[in-house]
Amino acid sequence: MAEQEQGQKRALLGLHNAAIAQFMPGLLPTCYSPTSVASVEEMVAEMTSGTGITAPTGTLAHRPFDVYVIDANLGRPGEVDCSPLKTVLEYIADDVKAGSNLPDGRVVVIPISGNPDLVALATGQFEKYGIKCYLNTELRDALSENGIR
Repeated sequence: MAEQEQGQKRALLGLHNAAIAQFMPGLLPTCYSPTSVASVEEMVAEMTSGTGITAPTGTLAHRPFDVYVIDANLGRPGEVDCSPLKTVLEYIADDVKAGSNLPDGRVVVIPISGNPDLVALATGQFEKYGIKCYLNTELRDALSENGIR
Protein backbone atom coordinates (compact mmCIF):
# COMPACT_ATOMS: atom_id res chain seq x y z
CA MET A 1 0.00 0.00 0.00
CA ALA A 2 1.35 3.42 -0.95
CA GLU A 3 2.27 5.93 1.72
CA GLN A 4 -0.45 8.45 2.45
CA GLU A 5 0.33 12.16 2.45
CA GLN A 6 -0.46 14.13 5.60
CA GLY A 7 -4.17 15.04 5.58
CA GLN A 8 -4.80 12.87 2.52
CA LYS A 9 -7.75 10.49 2.79
CA ARG A 10 -8.07 7.28 0.81
CA ALA A 11 -11.06 5.94 -1.08
CA LEU A 12 -11.43 2.40 -2.41
CA LEU A 13 -13.72 2.24 -5.42
CA GLY A 14 -15.02 -1.22 -6.30
CA LEU A 15 -16.98 -0.60 -9.48
CA HIS A 16 -17.77 -2.87 -12.40
CA ASN A 17 -19.70 -0.18 -14.28
CA ALA A 18 -16.98 1.27 -16.52
CA ALA A 19 -18.71 4.64 -17.01
CA ILE A 20 -19.10 5.21 -13.27
CA ALA A 21 -15.59 3.96 -12.58
CA GLN A 22 -14.27 6.50 -15.06
CA PHE A 23 -15.98 9.59 -13.61
CA MET A 24 -16.16 8.58 -9.92
CA PRO A 25 -12.67 9.83 -8.96
CA GLY A 26 -13.67 13.27 -10.25
CA LEU A 27 -16.64 13.36 -7.87
CA LEU A 28 -14.41 12.99 -4.84
CA PRO A 29 -12.96 16.06 -3.15
CA THR A 30 -9.28 16.63 -3.87
CA CYS A 31 -8.32 15.50 -0.36
CA TYR A 32 -9.17 11.91 -1.39
CA SER A 33 -6.75 9.62 -3.13
CA PRO A 34 -8.82 7.01 -5.00
CA THR A 35 -7.83 3.42 -5.72
CA SER A 36 -10.07 1.69 -8.28
CA VAL A 37 -10.68 -2.05 -8.58
CA ALA A 38 -13.20 -4.13 -10.52
CA SER A 39 -13.69 -7.23 -8.36
CA VAL A 40 -14.29 -8.28 -4.76
CA GLU A 41 -11.01 -10.18 -4.78
CA GLU A 42 -9.11 -7.05 -5.79
CA MET A 43 -10.97 -5.04 -3.17
CA VAL A 44 -10.06 -7.45 -0.38
CA ALA A 45 -6.45 -7.57 -1.62
CA GLU A 46 -6.22 -3.76 -1.41
CA MET A 47 -7.86 -3.71 2.02
CA THR A 48 -5.50 -6.29 3.49
CA SER A 49 -2.32 -5.43 1.57
CA GLY A 50 0.80 -5.87 3.69
CA THR A 51 -1.08 -7.03 6.79
CA GLY A 52 -0.95 -10.80 6.67
CA ILE A 53 -4.74 -10.83 7.16
CA THR A 54 -6.16 -13.81 5.29
CA ALA A 55 -9.69 -13.99 6.69
CA PRO A 56 -12.33 -11.46 7.74
CA THR A 57 -12.05 -10.16 11.28
CA GLY A 58 -14.68 -7.41 11.22
CA THR A 59 -12.07 -4.71 11.63
CA LEU A 60 -8.96 -3.46 9.89
CA ALA A 61 -7.00 -1.72 12.62
CA HIS A 62 -4.57 -0.28 10.09
CA ARG A 63 -7.53 1.54 8.50
CA PRO A 64 -6.36 1.44 4.87
CA PHE A 65 -9.29 3.45 3.48
CA ASP A 66 -11.63 6.12 4.80
CA VAL A 67 -14.32 5.60 2.17
CA TYR A 68 -15.49 2.52 0.28
CA VAL A 69 -17.74 2.97 -2.75
CA ILE A 70 -18.86 -0.39 -4.08
CA ASP A 71 -21.25 -1.80 -6.64
CA ALA A 72 -23.46 -3.81 -4.27
CA ASN A 73 -23.27 -6.72 -6.72
CA LEU A 74 -19.61 -6.12 -7.67
CA GLY A 75 -18.56 -8.54 -10.38
CA ARG A 76 -22.13 -9.73 -10.94
CA PRO A 77 -23.71 -7.08 -13.18
CA GLY A 78 -27.46 -7.45 -13.53
CA GLU A 79 -27.83 -9.87 -10.63
CA VAL A 80 -29.90 -9.00 -7.56
CA ASP A 81 -27.20 -10.28 -5.24
CA CYS A 82 -25.47 -8.25 -2.57
CA SER A 83 -23.09 -10.99 -1.41
CA PRO A 84 -20.11 -9.00 -2.81
CA LEU A 85 -21.01 -6.13 -0.45
CA LYS A 86 -21.38 -8.63 2.40
CA THR A 87 -17.90 -10.02 1.70
CA VAL A 88 -16.34 -6.55 1.94
CA LEU A 89 -18.29 -5.73 5.09
CA GLU A 90 -17.03 -8.89 6.79
CA TYR A 91 -13.63 -7.19 6.87
CA ILE A 92 -14.78 -3.77 8.15
CA ALA A 93 -18.22 -4.15 9.80
CA ASP A 94 -16.98 -3.22 13.27
CA ASP A 95 -15.23 -0.14 11.87
CA VAL A 96 -18.46 0.99 10.23
CA LYS A 97 -20.57 0.34 13.33
CA ALA A 98 -18.00 1.97 15.61
CA GLY A 99 -18.81 5.33 14.08
CA SER A 100 -17.15 8.27 15.74
CA ASN A 101 -15.33 6.00 18.20
CA LEU A 102 -12.59 5.58 15.59
CA PRO A 103 -9.71 8.07 15.87
CA ASP A 104 -10.60 9.89 12.65
CA GLY A 105 -14.35 9.21 12.60
CA ARG A 106 -16.16 6.33 10.98
CA VAL A 107 -15.33 4.34 7.92
CA VAL A 108 -17.87 5.26 5.25
CA VAL A 109 -19.35 2.57 3.01
CA ILE A 110 -21.47 3.67 0.04
CA PRO A 111 -23.00 0.81 -1.93
CA ILE A 112 -24.55 1.67 -5.29
CA SER A 113 -26.50 -0.09 -8.02
CA GLY A 114 -28.44 0.66 -11.17
CA ASN A 115 -31.14 -1.81 -10.09
CA PRO A 116 -33.84 -0.51 -7.70
CA ASP A 117 -34.55 -4.07 -6.47
CA LEU A 118 -30.92 -4.52 -5.47
CA VAL A 119 -30.88 -1.09 -3.79
CA ALA A 120 -33.89 -2.12 -1.66
CA LEU A 121 -32.39 -5.53 -0.84
CA ALA A 122 -28.99 -4.13 0.16
CA THR A 123 -30.48 -1.29 2.20
CA GLY A 124 -32.67 -3.77 4.08
CA GLN A 125 -29.84 -6.20 4.76
CA PHE A 126 -27.24 -3.66 5.85
CA GLU A 127 -29.21 -0.93 7.61
CA LYS A 128 -28.03 -2.39 10.95
CA TYR A 129 -24.62 -0.96 10.03
CA GLY A 130 -26.13 2.41 9.17
CA ILE A 131 -25.53 1.71 5.49
CA LYS A 132 -27.95 2.83 2.81
CA CYS A 133 -27.61 1.63 -0.77
CA TYR A 134 -28.09 4.23 -3.50
CA LEU A 135 -29.03 4.18 -7.15
CA ASN A 136 -26.14 5.02 -9.47
CA THR A 137 -27.97 8.22 -10.40
CA GLU A 138 -27.88 9.30 -6.73
CA LEU A 139 -24.10 9.06 -6.39
CA ARG A 140 -23.50 12.79 -5.83
CA ASP A 141 -26.21 12.89 -3.16
CA ALA A 142 -24.81 9.72 -1.58
CA LEU A 143 -21.39 11.31 -1.20
CA SER A 144 -22.87 14.48 0.26
CA GLU A 145 -25.18 12.62 2.68
CA ASN A 146 -22.17 10.66 3.96
CA GLY A 147 -20.05 13.76 4.57
CA ILE A 148 -17.84 13.39 1.50
CA ARG A 149 -17.60 17.00 0.34
